Amino acid sequence: MAASGKNPVDGNGAESALPRIVALTHEFAPVTGGIAIYTQEVARAAAKAGRDIEVWAPENPLLDKSLFSYPIRDLPRDGNQGWPSRLRLALRLFRHRSQLRDSVVWLPEPGPMRLWMYLAVLCKPCIKGLVLTLHGSEIELFSSYAHRRWLFRRLLARADRVSVVSRYCRDSLLSRFPEIAPKVVVAHGALRSEVAGTDQPASGALKNGRIVILTVGRIHPRKGQLAVVEALALLEPELRSRFVYRCVGPRRREKYLHVIEQAARELGVAFEYAGEVDVAQLNAEYAHADIFAMTSDKSSHSVEGFGLTYLEASSYGLPIVAHRTGGVADSVRDGFNGLKVEPDDRKGLAVAFRALARDRDLRGRLGENGRKWARAFSWSDTATMLFEGIVAKPRAKADKPLASGLAAVL
Repeated sequence: MAASGKNPVDGNGAESALPRIVALTHEFAPVTGGIAIYTQEVARAAAKAGRDIEVWAPENPLLDKSLFSYPIRDLPRDGNQGWPSRLRLALRLFRHRSQLRDSVVWLPEPGPMRLWMYLAVLCKPCIKGLVLTLHGSEIELFSSYAHRRWLFRRLLARADRVSVVSRYCRDSLLSRFPEIAPKVVVAHGALRSEVAGTDQPASGALKNGRIVILTVGRIHPRKGQLAVVEALALLEPELRSRFVYRCVGPRRREKYLHVIEQAARELGVAFEYAGEVDVAQLNAEYAHADIFAMTSDKSSHSVEGFGLTYLEASSYGLPIVAHRTGGVADSVRDGFNGLKVEPDDRKGLAVAFRALARDRDLRGRLGENGRKWARAFSWSDTATMLFEGIVAKPRAKADKPLASGLAAVL
């Protein structure tokens, strides 16, 4: 099985070859977003379990390939979801089509899925298997228009396995495409390898002269940093003065950062923005904080599919404050490792912050539950759910393309 690195046995008692896995992604290290971390950690776990796995990711001069336990093949550096980039990626796939024919292709994010959907209209790629991973937002995006829905349905039908990162994503997917239920698995994320966490039981003791609330995530309206500022402003002045709200993450929306900073000044909320930090500094930020808050909200098609940073914060014994939205239910359990309120309920958020500020036992109980909870998730389990049981198929005759030109890409 995949978890042991051994080949499965077929019905005749003979071993079946485990095919090579090729992960095709635009999201990879040194990018630090959730999809990049998920791809990196699943590949690491699969390699550790004895699977032959290779990641194809955009070329990046900052990436030290020697740090990885699996090979990384360069894709065009400007990888994105625009058509020029898709065409360049298609040509790259064409040049390496012989390797793909002997591999299970894993598409862990929306960019390569878009390309694959359109290529599949022109030809049937000759590969050993196809695995998809859906993180939430792409489910609604790919279902939003009739032509996209048709292409997405075809992609799902051709996949050998479709993994989703939470029960919310599973339900969202199956409400639209119930026929694929047998091939859908929920494969959560887990703690990234570089996040240390703490072995010390959470006591609820405050670590600083003031109460530090931490958010780790890109500066973007969907992450809800402004909601925290507005909720803290509702607290009585004496209590509010005890809080410092600190944000860590890349500034994806410069104007939104200015809105947060201006609101904090006008409302009398102490706000600090640390920018994007390396893993060592991130561990220090978690260790220094008293409360973790990420009040994500749905924005157009974008939704919080799971939230790896909730697990990271919990691993440090931090009580969580979050919104009831998306797949957060699988990483934050209300009253167990965090407090959750409805989106747009600023008074509810203020109540949660007030309770955590005044009740050390509550901080300690939520933090300790979370510290243990975070370690219940395993990348090894995730990799097994994605790839176990997918074995090499008999080589078929080369598929005839349905059109010329890009139809021959694979």
